[in-house]
Amino acid sequence: MWGDADWQRRRDEDEARRARIEKEQRDKGAELDALLAKAETDVATARLVGLARILRPEDFIMREQGLARVQEMRLGPSGNDPAQIEALAAHERTARLSIEYAISKAQEVMAFIETWKDDDRT
Repeated sequence: MWGDADWQRRRDEDEARRARIEKEQRDKGAELDALLAKAETDVATARLVGLARILRPEDFIMREQGLARVQEMRLGPSGNDPAQIEALAAHERTARLSIEYAISKAQEVMAFIETWKDDDRT
């Protein structure tokens, strides 16, 4: 049938794009988890995460609520439904993005404080 090859090519490209985005999201999630784990042992990282919690506590609350919601959805009767899996990914992504934003703001504040330290030394 005319156009089947084009349709298949577009479908394959779309699936490849989705797979790339999902891998990128998993990698970013792993980076965030590693950073939060490092905060338990590294003083500088703990300060950064602590400052992020002070600056944007609602983001950490949103993450905890989002991850709890994801866990409930996974354990629910439709946890393996493909549409549900996409919703789970969206909740996880939102939870991660809120924490990444809070940490980026904390990094900006820490960098600003460092400029004060440099001014005090001169």
